[in-house]
Amino acid sequence: MSDVETAIDQESAPGVPPVAASPPRVVRWLPWLMVALALAFVVPLRIKFLDVPLDRDEGEFAYGGQLILGGDLPYRSLYAMKMPGIYVVYAASEALFGQTCAGVHLGHLIVNALTILMLFALAARLFDPMVGATAATAFALFSLSPSVDPLAAQSENFVVLPVLAGIYVLLLGLQHPRWYAFFLGGVLIGLGPVIKQHGSVFALGAGGWLVLDQLLLTRRAWGSWLAHCGWFAVGLATPMAIVFATMYALGNYDDFVFWTLTYAREYVTMLPRAAIERNVRAYVPYQWKFASMGLLWLLAGAGLLVAPLLPDSRRRLVLLVPWTIASLVGVSLGFYFRTHYFLLLIPVAAVLIGITLRFVARLLTDNTHVEWQLTAQLALAAFVFPVGQLGYYYWPQTDAQLSRHTYFRNPFVESLPIAAKIARYTSPQDKVAILASEPQILFYSQRRSATGHIYMYPLMEPHPYALQMQEQVIADIEKARPKFVVFSNQNVTWVPVAGSHQRIFQWWGEYAENYEIFGTVDMQYQVPLIRWADEGAVLRMNMNREGLTIYRRRPNAP
Repeated sequence: MSDVETAIDQESAPGVPPVAASPPRVVRWLPWLMVALALAFVVPLRIKFLDVPLDRDEGEFAYGGQLILGGDLPYRSLYAMKMPGIYVVYAASEALFGQTCAGVHLGHLIVNALTILMLFALAARLFDPMVGATAATAFALFSLSPSVDPLAAQSENFVVLPVLAGIYVLLLGLQHPRWYAFFLGGVLIGLGPVIKQHGSVFALGAGGWLVLDQLLLTRRAWGSWLAHCGWFAVGLATPMAIVFATMYALGNYDDFVFWTLTYAREYVTMLPRAAIERNVRAYVPYQWKFASMGLLWLLAGAGLLVAPLLPDSRRRLVLLVPWTIASLVGVSLGFYFRTHYFLLLIPVAAVLIGITLRFVARLLTDNTHVEWQLTAQLALAAFVFPVGQLGYYYWPQTDAQLSRHTYFRNPFVESLPIAAKIARYTSPQDKVAILASEPQILFYSQRRSATGHIYMYPLMEPHPYALQMQEQVIADIEKARPKFVVFSNQNVTWVPVAGSHQRIFQWWGEYAENYEIFGTVDMQYQVPLIRWADEGAVLRMNMNREGLTIYRRRPNAP
């Protein structure tokens, strides 16, 4: 930005904090160098692990994208509470880069890099380029932390990018009021809940920001403000309206509403107090699994304390406070505190880290130009430990080692050979049943599920639809007579609770007579042991050991 543009912005932007005077040209490259170094660290790591096996969430999304590319629909052939936006995103990634692990993760890599750049642009406009560069670098490191499920292309990654873009556009709209800026900002933020329901918290946060800006800062004519808010509301509602209209037009409306609203409401309200307390004790401290990540969280917390002490702080707090609250609520919805939920919090946490380091630099000097250099030096000191620890964690490990190290006894590596066997002994028209909550097997094998229930968790949960879901799975499988059934006796793929209905287990104990054991996966070993009947192994089901059993339908089964 030129000095003339800076002066114009300061005169015409009553709702936006003034931009600090530009430093000498010799240090202007520092923020760009920091962002370039952050990308140079993140991108090669993500390229190295493009082929890491998918986890089960990725398997669900990838299978949903595969259905869309094949002309089918989620909620018709796939039952899950996720919003359809994530399946569309995956379908686009698969169409562009292929229906493989690498294709999925390449899309994730691009989105992660764009998010780093978007956060840089947003924080630079809100503060200055050095705060923006520090925030972008902190986010890059946060997004690689093992405590936020960094390898998986989780839906939160795809929520964060449009939300940041929407905040940026709204910031421009407050600076130069135009109806289309508020409309476009609303559309971008409205994409968040279309990808995952948790994105709705940012819609509420953005609305709170606009209200606070009007009440405390700009105080424009109420008619003008209401018009801008109206355009924001219209833009916000547009993506969701398109989704509902599309589902209605495709004749899939009732199933869509049940899974994304009715069942989702049951899901976020079903946890008893004891389970909530257990989740808080288990998942929140897990963010300190890496000492270096604990340091970053402490710097972010310090940012909350020092932000009010910055010059013109009220103008920034009008955005930072609703943004922080919305992020915390998004992490806490349902009180599950899944590790990947924290991806919703790390953008604002990264900005707070930038605030902390810039505040310390200002304590050390009153020279604005020197502040940039000091901030860069402080960032180097703060980030060198995370960079070293993350590099040491990732580089020596192979794809399989990293998956097993990250996901423990979840059979994500083993899903690849299972899917290969199924694909070898079936035709594209054959159905497969996965009684194991491992939808990635369907994606790898490119075979359709015999039932829309690709997860077993809802069948075990304490809600009024559980027994009905079990009966539906039974009816679907008996009708489809799948050629292969993958059954798991691992708790991690069922998660039964006290009072879970046992109907499906009783049924399978009888119906399994129609099948012969074709393969077994014993997850008790450090490297799970896989045996196959077509390779001469003598197989039997052992319910006392954690693992999976692959069944093939008997030729003479009725």
